[in-house]
Amino acid sequence: MDDGLDVTLLPASVSPLVAAEVAGPPRRRRVLAAFPTCLYVELGSHERVLAVLASDAVALPIGLRLA
Repeated sequence: MDDGLDVTLLPASVSPLVAAEVAGPPRRRRVLAAFPTCLYVELGSHERVLAVLASDAVALPIGLRLA
């Protein structure tokens, strides 16, 4: 990509609560916290957070689960 983002596409399932946030072109986002099975990503405003979950993580309604 020419926008300076290093992008790797991974298979995942996403909660309908955050599906619109991951649709469309890649965007830079701040990582708020990182744990062995989950990564929390800021989605712009203070209360908007995406949980990027490993396949063995506890399911969250704000999550995107990696395959």
